[in-house]
Amino acid sequence: MNEKYIQTLRTMIQTQYKCPSRYSQTIKVKEEADGKILFEGNVELFDLGGQPTARQCYAWGTKREDGRMEYATALNPPAKSAAEAVRGHLQAQGAAAK
Repeated sequence: MNEKYIQTLRTMIQTQYKCPSRYSQTIKVKEEADGKILFEGNVELFDLGGQPTARQCYAWGTKREDGRMEYATALNPPAKSAAEAVRGHLQAQGAAAK
């Protein structure tokens, strides 16, 4: 586990959801559509403290084509799994691009 990466995700969670987080586990996710890999990587699961609507949060980072990192999060609930969190993020990106 990369401590700097985990700390970056924890800081992002703190900023976005205004609550502390504790790393729980890493979940491997692969999302495909029409034979094309849309996402393949690790999604980190964090336990949240003091967040009124969720007890956990999925967070991950992906390297963009320009080499910079892009980060995403999803609360649990409503996302019930790491794969569902990634699918929701991909769908939101697709809707935003239209």
